[in-house]
Amino acid sequence: MTSRYFSLTAGLLLLACVGVATAANITFQVNMAVQERLGDFNPAVDTVLVRGSFNGWGGYTDILTTVAPDSVYRITVVIATGNIEYKFVMANRAAGDDRWEGVNNRIYTVTTEDDTLDVVYFNNQSSSAVFDLEVLFRVDMRVQILMGTFDPVADVVMVRGGTPPLEWGGSNNQLPQVTGSPGLYADWIEFDNLPYPGEIQYKFVSLIGGDPNNPRWEQVPGGGNRICAFTGTEPDDLPPPGGNGYQEIQLDTVFFSDVSFEDITQNPVDVTFTCDVRPAYYKIIEIGYLVDIQTGDTIWSVEGVGVNGLFDQWTWGSIPESQQLHDDGVAPDEVAGDSIWTVTVNIPAGSQRSHPYKYGVNDYDNEAGYEQDHRLIVDDANPTQVLPVNCFGELGDLYDPYLWVCSEAAEPTADIAIPDELTLYQNYPNPFNPATQIVFALPTPEKVTLQILNILGQEVAVMDLGRLSAGRHQVTFSAKDLSTGIYFYRVEAGTMVAVRKMLILK
Repeated sequence: MTSRYFSLTAGLLLLACVGVATAANITFQVNMAVQERLGDFNPAVDTVLVRGSFNGWGGYTDILTTVAPDSVYRITVVIATGNIEYKFVMANRAAGDDRWEGVNNRIYTVTTEDDTLDVVYFNNQSSSAVFDLEVLFRVDMRVQILMGTFDPVADVVMVRGGTPPLEWGGSNNQLPQVTGSPGLYADWIEFDNLPYPGEIQYKFVSLIGGDPNNPRWEQVPGGGNRICAFTGTEPDDLPPPGGNGYQEIQLDTVFFSDVSFEDITQNPVDVTFTCDVRPAYYKIIEIGYLVDIQTGDTIWSVEGVGVNGLFDQWTWGSIPESQQLHDDGVAPDEVAGDSIWTVTVNIPAGSQRSHPYKYGVNDYDNEAGYEQDHRLIVDDANPTQVLPVNCFGELGDLYDPYLWVCSEAAEPTADIAIPDELTLYQNYPNPFNPATQIVFALPTPEKVTLQILNILGQEVAVMDLGRLSAGRHQVTFSAKDLSTGIYFYRVEAGTMVAVRKMLILK
């Protein structure tokens, strides 16, 4: 009776710890005074929103408010602990007009303590002093043409940004090809009433077939956007034409994504990607789902794992079969059902050497946040390249509570010192089907019993292991008669007891 009571209690205590979410009240504050003076924000028709990773970067729910004549807008939002990224947005919902800040994502770490963030100016513009500026944007597309990622006949190259007339969508601000210089694209763009000092954030984008809904964004090394900083003291002496009232900045010519001729491969390479996906399984066990960081879509099980990146232009939602990883024990995968997935992808000659990439469960972007990517440097001196095993979610913070599983050895070492107390290791593989190894170490010789409990704490299997010596012991457990689900394995040695959780997937 005592043994069964402890089993049920241990199971329920473990369950009580599952899915416990912590959160805090976070107050956002933004000063809109400069935007009002510039005429860009009209409190009578416009609202101020905060959008970020905590609300799916969308919606009109988190609206900031103020009490006149105060120009500081505030809102308090309950947010789960962890790192968040966010921006403020001016929105005229009736007109369908959303105007995002042009700055890089703001970043904050939510703890269990409530916090009021410092007041910031929208777009970090603290002055209403303005001037007119024209900027020469120039991009070299010759490497993209060589790699086959840009067709100068059908595709269009443009510059997008957060400072009008630049915008982060649409097809305005297309750059014409420079006469007599095939592959080079450039144009002057005029900016009116810029508050200074400040910066223009931008990226070059190619529109496939000229379609604004099919953009191919450049990947700027180091992440973020390109920046054109200005002081308000720039000269007005460059064409077209000097002295026209627009001060000028002539930006250097850059390669699209900063990929030059030295940065492309000369030979094809078969690259093997391997990912330990157990953090994704564990998160689904704990909270029930995974979330796509771009769309907010949720999934409830692992049906497949794909690798996506610059080498296929980020085809989220339709990762090709050639980039789908497998856990079937067929080469290059080594062990079936160990939740470590593998695939070999061919990177053809003429490809970019440096590739950001991410893994996605069920073709969704659910491994890490924006631009939290793994990085592949293709070694085309050899026909094959095997990458180190990645831990799903290791570069972001979405899976922090579950990354420990990757750091534990797949199998405990054979020589384990005699411990001071009963030590029960995580079973391996886990999840598993149908068999797994359960390893424990005893401080003294004891009579040992191994119990398997279901999620209700009910015994579903028991093994009397007899009296065992001090040291390490390993037991094979077969779950061929059990169904998919969460179970607990409990080792009782004399008066000592240890319990751990495991997952059967069939």
